[in-house]
Amino acid sequence: MSEPSIWIMGDWRNADFSAAIDWLQGRARCTLFEDPPTAVNGGPSEPLAILLVQSRPGQFSREHVERLHARTPLARIVALVGPWCEGEGRSGQPWPGVARVPWRVWQGRLAGELSLAGSNGSLSPRLPRTITETERIDQLTCPCKPKSDIRAQALICTERKDRFESVADALAQLGWQATWSFTSSYDVSFRVDLLVCDGWEYATGLQHFANAQRLLLLDFPRPEDYLRAADAGIEAVIGLPMLLSDLAMAVDRPQNSRS
Repeated sequence: MSEPSIWIMGDWRNADFSAAIDWLQGRARCTLFEDPPTAVNGGPSEPLAILLVQSRPGQFSREHVERLHARTPLARIVALVGPWCEGEGRSGQPWPGVARVPWRVWQGRLAGELSLAGSNGSLSPRLPRTITETERIDQLTCPCKPKSDIRAQALICTERKDRFESVADALAQLGWQATWSFTSSYDVSFRVDLLVCDGWEYATGLQHFANAQRLLLLDFPRPEDYLRAADAGIEAVIGLPMLLSDLAMAVDRPQNSRS
């Protein structure tokens, strides 16, 4: 099977996207463009998908998107957006028919959105432009399988009951049993396999859980949060709101070796 063709355009040289672009170039035949007009006027035959790499709001216009749809009507268009574009999905007017993948979760979402199934670059069914947000979430959630060991224990540290319930429900779907701690004074009398901290204020006393995987929830994580988390021994940072697929990828990551 020949490699799928992907058009990439926009701010693909930005360091925030380098890991994702390197990964994609190793799994597809990628053509790089500076901007949509260049692709519309001089692009090769229709690609499987188009990736818009956006580091700042307003970098691409609705007209750009519509011209790309007209030029490549069967291609899936996906936007890989940087940390300064987080608010567009909440307060802006996202482009119709374009799936948005935040820079921080590209590992879990980009392959599916671009219709690249596995790490070998094999193809999955194309997602139509008319797919709804609910249908897209279903597509991302279906591959999430529960763990075989239902006895895995998670401790969720948050002062918010609704946050605990939502995270606990998501973990239950992945095979975890969750306990709630609403203070940063942790009870270390029972086994904890996964420690979920709702914000930096709960990421204290981590030394008491040297054998547990640590996960940090943040509303708007920035690149510096990931560096700080790595220095603190936190394996994963998840931005809120999260998808089940984001959580599944985070808890499935192998833990760092600890002495």
